Amino acid sequence: MTLNIDTGALNSVVEAYDTRVNAMVSKLDALMEPLNEAHRSARTFQAEEARA
Repeated sequence: MTLNIDTGALNSVVEAYDTRVNAMVSKLDALMEPLNEAHRSARTFQAEEARA
């Protein structure tokens, strides 16, 4: 059995995907510190139990 794969089209799709993902990396990197801060400042179950 032989597969007929259009490697040019496949490479084009992969390149488009890589371009979109790489464009999002800087946006995600910029959000990491605010997200980490929110995570650190969120109340935990243990803290709520201690307050009760």
